[in-house]
Amino acid sequence: MAIYERQTPETSLMYRVVSGQWPRIVADYNAHGVTIPSYVSAEVERFLRCGILQYGFLLLRCPACDAERVIGFSCKTRGLCSRCGARRHEQAAIRLESEVWPQVGARQWVMTFPYQVRRFLASSESLMTAVIRMVNDEVSKFYIAHTPQLSECLSTAHAATGSMTFVHRFNSALERSPHLHVIFADGVWGRKDGKRHYFPFRPLTSDDVMQVLFALEKRLTRLLRKKGFIRGYGPDMEEEPQDMPDGPFQPRQPKAFRRDFKSPKWSEIDRDKMTILGHCNTTFRWLSLHAAVYVEPDDREGLMSLFRYVARSPICASRLSYVTPDDPERSMVRLRLKRRRYDGRQHLDFTQMEFVEHILSLVPRPWHNLIRYHGVFAPNHAWRDFIVPAHGRPRRVLSMDCDMLGKREEEECASAQGSGASGGHSRLQSSSRKQGAYWIPWGELLRRTLAMCPETCTCGTMMVIRDDVTDADEIAATMTRLGLCSTPPPLGRAAKSSSEVQYVFEDW
Repeated sequence: MAIYERQTPETSLMYRVVSGQWPRIVADYNAHGVTIPSYVSAEVERFLRCGILQYGFLLLRCPACDAERVIGFSCKTRGLCSRCGARRHEQAAIRLESEVWPQVGARQWVMTFPYQVRRFLASSESLMTAVIRMVNDEVSKFYIAHTPQLSECLSTAHAATGSMTFVHRFNSALERSPHLHVIFADGVWGRKDGKRHYFPFRPLTSDDVMQVLFALEKRLTRLLRKKGFIRGYGPDMEEEPQDMPDGPFQPRQPKAFRRDFKSPKWSEIDRDKMTILGHCNTTFRWLSLHAAVYVEPDDREGLMSLFRYVARSPICASRLSYVTPDDPERSMVRLRLKRRRYDGRQHLDFTQMEFVEHILSLVPRPWHNLIRYHGVFAPNHAWRDFIVPAHGRPRRVLSMDCDMLGKREEEECASAQGSGASGGHSRLQSSSRKQGAYWIPWGELLRRTLAMCPETCTCGTMMVIRDDVTDADEIAATMTRLGLCSTPPPLGRAAKSSSEVQYVFEDW
């Protein structure tokens, strides 16, 4: 028997901290009459079951040597689980690079906002949607207005751009800092002589970025004033008090993550003047726009790396550690920063409860898309079917587990129809929502993120899915037969070692 995970979920730092502090947080909030949003509680409960074999697993058997392997089910959450986040951003990168993005150059536009606006963006989904639309509209207007080849077209109405917006609610220090990563096709599509042509854009300059940022600042100020977030003009401008009961989860210790110093670099900048910080990197009135990252049309590997970066999850488990590893239950959590701060700090230390409360505020609300499509990449654009390379392709299968599950459902459907039972359709056929045409199986993502194939036995034979074990009695019986502990890890107390749940990683 073997387990695909190199490190068991319940012995990882994230799991130990969240499982140890979550019951205390719930009890403390209930005692003070504070309601935790249901989607946050649901995400935590799913995370605490991710990869834990005592809650269900997939049983595989090798037809050659009769070896067995169990694979725990994944939570597939969007905020807490770094393992599922890695597979999710890998899936997004594969999907976008191979089946959505055409053979054109890509440029990343990063838009960051002042801390006053970040609070509004984190609390209002309608404001976030309006800002995303505004940024894409302004950059698209710039591309169309400054592409000289479009003069040969009939009019600018026959021109279109394409972009994808990735919404980030965090920064490298796990601060709640909403900002936008917009990947634009570095050019314009236009209609000429009855045909569609792509006109690449000239090399971008810092003056171009300054022009776009100046227009964005004017429109953002007008938008905030229209929606009632600010009032007044000039020096008399001030924030309008906002009462947002439907806002996201608010941590009680936000000051633990604020900077307690003033950077000399930022203190020397005059915010009333447009300032160039680097190539295609400008700032104006605490707004910042960066557009220096460009990927050539034939650099598909670079495009994959860019998509992985913008689609990443907020938590990187490799940058987390205990301050005192000998006493993990009472130790503070240390977050290693990606780059040294201006005061020389390379890490942040905070208590476990502060850490858990803050990462819960980064959990996105359900039905909030973290990837938005605009222009020719939008699903309702008239030109999308002629530009997106995956149009008209047959569905591909990347992993044997998809074949096995499909054959299994066909056999179940045939047996049910042969026996005359009612409702003999498979789960996929009976569902009102069809399986995605370009869905990537989970086994393929495991191979890409773990650098190993969970379906290949040590003898080199492809293993066969024997059963998906979800019943409690069957889980206990199977794990007892395989020599594993059938008791799930405890909540409210961090697991001391892997021996507490008796996990092994060698083949039996």
